[in-house]
Amino acid sequence: MVKKLVLLCSALTWLAAGKVSAQTPHCFADEMNARAAAANPAAVAAAEAQLKAEIDAALGKMNIPKLKVTAGDDDTVWKDKRVLMIPIVFHVVHNYGVEYVTDDNIYEELKNINRLYRGANPDTNSVIRTYAGNIPGTSIKYIPNTNIQFYLPTKDPMGKPTKGITRYRNFVTNSGGDHAKFDVWPRENYLNIWIINSFDASHAGAAAYAYQPPAANAMPWVDGPITFMQATLNYDNTLAHEIGHSLNLAHPWGNTNAPEVACGDDGVDDTPPTYGHNPVGCVPSALYDTRCNLTSLVMGKQRLNTAWKSSDNLTGQGIRFKTFTKVALDQVSIYPRDSGKPFTIVLKHKTAPNTYTTTYTYSGVTTDNKVARTLGLPANQYNASLATSDTLMGQGIQFRLFDSLAIRNVTIYTDTNARKFSKPYQIVLKKNGTVINSASGVVTDSAQLVNLNFGIPYTDSNSIYSLEFAQNPGVLRTVNTSVGGSFGMVDTVVKIMADTSVGGLYNYFYRWNIYVFNYAQKVPLAFVAPLDTTTDAYSLEFSTNPGMYKDWGKAKGLDTGIANVINITNDLTAGYYNYFYGWNTRYGDYFVSYSPAMVKNLFNISSVSPVVIDYPDTVNSQNVMDYTYCSKMFTYLQGARMRAALRSNIAGRSTLIDSFSLMQTGVLTANGTMAPAIDLAPIADFSNVQSFTCVNATTPINFINRSWRDTLSKLTWTFSNGAQTPTSVVTNPIINSTAISNKFSTPGWVTVQVLAESNAGKDTLVDSSRLYVADGVAVSPDSYFQEFDGNDLSRYPMFNYFNNFTKWEVVNNAGFYDNTSIRYKQYDTRPIGTILGTPRGDWDDFYTPAFDLNGLSSGNLFLTFFSAGAFRTNNTLYMTDTLEISYSVNCGITWTNLKKMTATDIGNNGIQLNDWTPSGMWDWTPQNITISPTAIGAGTRDKVYFRFRYRPGANQYLIGSGNNFYLDRIHIGKWTLDANDLAGKEAGFTLAPNPTSGSTTVMIKDAKSTTAHIGVTDITGKLVYSTDITLNSNITRFEIPANAISVRGMYMVSVTTGAQKQTQKLMVQ
Repeated sequence: MVKKLVLLCSALTWLAAGKVSAQTPHCFADEMNARAAAANPAAVAAAEAQLKAEIDAALGKMNIPKLKVTAGDDDTVWKDKRVLMIPIVFHVVHNYGVEYVTDDNIYEELKNINRLYRGANPDTNSVIRTYAGNIPGTSIKYIPNTNIQFYLPTKDPMGKPTKGITRYRNFVTNSGGDHAKFDVWPRENYLNIWIINSFDASHAGAAAYAYQPPAANAMPWVDGPITFMQATLNYDNTLAHEIGHSLNLAHPWGNTNAPEVACGDDGVDDTPPTYGHNPVGCVPSALYDTRCNLTSLVMGKQRLNTAWKSSDNLTGQGIRFKTFTKVALDQVSIYPRDSGKPFTIVLKHKTAPNTYTTTYTYSGVTTDNKVARTLGLPANQYNASLATSDTLMGQGIQFRLFDSLAIRNVTIYTDTNARKFSKPYQIVLKKNGTVINSASGVVTDSAQLVNLNFGIPYTDSNSIYSLEFAQNPGVLRTVNTSVGGSFGMVDTVVKIMADTSVGGLYNYFYRWNIYVFNYAQKVPLAFVAPLDTTTDAYSLEFSTNPGMYKDWGKAKGLDTGIANVINITNDLTAGYYNYFYGWNTRYGDYFVSYSPAMVKNLFNISSVSPVVIDYPDTVNSQNVMDYTYCSKMFTYLQGARMRAALRSNIAGRSTLIDSFSLMQTGVLTANGTMAPAIDLAPIADFSNVQSFTCVNATTPINFINRSWRDTLSKLTWTFSNGAQTPTSVVTNPIINSTAISNKFSTPGWVTVQVLAESNAGKDTLVDSSRLYVADGVAVSPDSYFQEFDGNDLSRYPMFNYFNNFTKWEVVNNAGFYDNTSIRYKQYDTRPIGTILGTPRGDWDDFYTPAFDLNGLSSGNLFLTFFSAGAFRTNNTLYMTDTLEISYSVNCGITWTNLKKMTATDIGNNGIQLNDWTPSGMWDWTPQNITISPTAIGAGTRDKVYFRFRYRPGANQYLIGSGNNFYLDRIHIGKWTLDANDLAGKEAGFTLAPNPTSGSTTVMIKDAKSTTAHIGVTDITGKLVYSTDITLNSNITRFEIPANAISVRGMYMVSVTTGAQKQTQKLMVQ
């Protein structure tokens, strides 16, 4: 067969990177490897060059010494059967979501991975025949046993017992990337794999990724595959695919995240060049894809011989043929007798003598066999200034035909004299000089439409036709060749032999209106005939035939096949061409030529001259490294490439399989035998979705068993706080399934104890930080201010859900009036080079006690407080901190958002680069959150809880972009706050200075009142000063004398105007 040589060590060129459909997650390895190369170009390039040289040496592509091998290995590829064992550890980064896979799930998927790497996965029986057997011309199977196997270690890096699974709770599981790779174990000894819930926006569309050794070489802390949890842990061999990248396999189309863009290659000989595939599944268009490796050719008669055509409605008649290589039947032409009739074409394969099985089917409807066309110079482009007229006869336009044609009419341009005297004309159609049709008339218009209705049945393309005047009344013609509109071939039917671009004369006739009787209907079959040399292996025929034309066998243009590719076996003997014409086919052209040494090394073929391996022209779309979502296999040479990578020291791969490492990780015993599986006691754990509830709440809290590391025989729950079920014992509990619901009668933090037991031992978890029970006593908001100075702080639970440095905490070094407030600690002290973790994606809450809002009059209420915050950047892209304030009227079952504070609300102190603390009242700003009457309706106001949820942001380096945020003096009332004065307020008062070391001034504004009463009480409630004053129309100022507040401490200042009483705290220093 005709072939095109593909040189070793060369790469095919592909187009600029495109994108995989956003709807289907895909491998992100190429993007991440490209980022690594851009960040460390010299280091990655050097490692890549070294690894390539080592792999080429191992495969025999270069005449350099082979890699050093371990004792017992054979450095000949085809004889290398040593099982390479790799310790593998799974890190589950979770928040108890779908990513919290069970140990058993991990064990099962590891078995599947090992089966795949042995070539023993049961679905290899559905690999297409092209790859199910041996590599052509060799005794080597395509589907290999790579002899690479993965084992869970029995020792962790500290030498402690392990089952090779870790679990780490962190919010980055929902926005993962390299920063989610917690608990990495030394990559020289373990292959690390991370499981998360989802990737962040910088990995848009990613399902998983891994670094190839050259990129990973300089980044040991992120080396290893990471995957999000799909329908299953190892969905369509995702982990096996990413491990392939870790062992230096590329995607079959090359190192790009863009399949379906252009042909590419992965440098592995037995994976043919391919476009690659988006996740389409096991569909024929992917399984039998030959776009990159097939030569296109049209075979079969090009035109139907109308002298011999006949029609019938027979089915089961067609063309039988045999193939010598893979052939794609992209399209054929049929000649329908009538339009609008359904038909079906099938490709049948011979499975036994006289037995054919349908492998492909195409159904369609016949179309109209007439096509109208207009050709020639448009009338509006005719240049009268260059026109000439004559009465020459026998001049016109010569043309040839390749199908039947009807010339309906043409336009002629006449001079004034011809029109004036209505001169007669005669136009004739000649074939090889003989008149076969004519039309006559008289001149009436300057641009006259002449109806001809000349029909020309097609017989052959050698005849010369001409349209000319037998009688010319004086018709204009032009010699202007610049006006355009010339034509040579129309619809592959009409060939003009002398038009304006050639002869310089358009010769009288313009704007031909024709019918092309093109009986051929092109049918896009997209059939594939796999390689098969059996005689009469295939049959192309109609299973539904509404009446098609067929041609007698001795007609011209008969094509019986393409030499050495496809042969039509019964065209002449049956006497009919049998319906199908103009076959558009593609056939194979991919092979590799090997030197004698290399072909011996790879395939055990002895030869003194180069040997050509004729690889399939159908791509290996069922390859694990493709995106098809139909993966079943690696190839033999992919296995050889992975084994060679494992013997290189790039990215520590060679130490993974080293005997000392295998003993150190507990895969092997000290004497080199396989270490037995170990049995370890379980690790107790639980989760609860709701963290806040009330005493005797109507809805119980659900607790779920999350204990792991061993199958439990018994689980014992113990709860404090007057739990409805204080103790519960469950036998044979199930992880992620066994649960208990509970209610609580005592307020405070609930202590939950979980005792997990198995036949290997037991473990107890005691936790008092996951659930808070609020008391049932609602606070009256009248005169209530939360200053975070020690009073009732126990009723303000703070949750640091992920036990990290970003959190709520009460501080005693800053406050609006005093030195106490609540702070969200956001200042990130980690250096820029830190890789793991990020504040972005975190959230932390504090809750208030219940407030009884029934006593407040109708109209808007205001949740008010003072805040002080800053950012470490002025780049708005990274100023993403938010404070979400919500309320609940059903004990925390549901929360309704009141306000989401963003950058402008939070960062009132601009950029502060250092660990920031407000230095005075001027750093604080008032916050007024409106609570409308419709927000909290009547009947739900008796117990209203508020939640303050802070979500920190981060910059491009994943370092916290915000600074510390402070909050103080929470209050609920009818009035808003003002940090400096009362301008813009209808009513209210403020104190200044506050704190004070002497007197203080009360500033009062109330346009509706004329008098005010001022009262001052000390911390015991004793009245120490009282007075009544007259108010003016603006702001009234009145000084409270120093001798009235001479004792240091806190005082309460009340101002009553009309029916409104307001109270504020005054600090005396």
